[in-house]
Amino acid sequence: MKIYYIILLFVSISSYSQSCEELKKINEQLKRENKQLNEDIQERIKELDAFSKENELIKVDIDNTKNDVEALLMDLENTFKTIATEKKIHNLSDLCKNYFLNLNISDENFEIIDSTNIFDLKNADSNSEKPEKIEDFDNKSKVFLTSNHPINKVNGKLFLTNSKNKNIILNYKFLLLKEENDTLKSTITKRTWGSGINLQIELSSKEKNIPISSLLELAKNDKINKRYTISPIGLGEEFAKKKYGTAAFTIDTYSKILAEMDAIIQNISETTKFDPELIKIN
Repeated sequence: MKIYYIILLFVSISSYSQSCEELKKINEQLKRENKQLNEDIQERIKELDAFSKENELIKVDIDNTKNDVEALLMDLENTFKTIATEKKIHNLSDLCKNYFLNLNISDENFEIIDSTNIFDLKNADSNSEKPEKIEDFDNKSKVFLTSNHPINKVNGKLFLTNSKNKNIILNYKFLLLKEENDTLKSTITKRTWGSGINLQIELSSKEKNIPISSLLELAKNDKINKRYTISPIGLGEEFAKKKYGTAAFTIDTYSKILAEMDAIIQNISETTKFDPELIKIN
């Protein structure tokens, strides 16, 4: 019986030693695996850091590219505005020159406004907003003629009817235009705003019918006493403060008048502040 317990004790000690060895091996294996896992984790962290830095660089590149594109778009927009401004100024300048030379004048770029309509315009209400910058105007220019005497058209020729005992006033308005619909009291109307130059010519004559088909024809007519005055229309204080020409309207002063009017037109720019007149209501 004693021998049995000794054998059992020996077997137990052997089993325990064997288990300890196995546990030791397992522990060593776990340590190696843990070390490898830590190394893998550290390597992954380095990779993520590198990826994060790369993403930051990509983000910076994207932001820089976005800023470059926005700057380019702004430059393009400014370029288009400048081109549009120059085109509108060029069109108004050409209209003025062509009218003085009696070239390419048609119903599209010339219109007579009844003097009774002028009074109505001064008292007209409006919901439409005035153009404030040159970009607000249409790419369209026109000459409007008004007079304090009746204007008649006979066989395609224009004549002033000199039936009143007072001086005749002609106003030639060379204008940039803005046409828009305006709803007022449930009625839709078309309103035309204009800014530019007014050439006022004061006539004194005993003739009953005065031909005015062209400015050149009027300048050449020595039978009529004529005096001109140049003034800006709706071009803001920078233009209103200046003094402009006023003198006899003759063929000798004709080119000088055109040159002064064109100089005013060429001074219009993107920074010009406009306060246009209401020219007509349809």
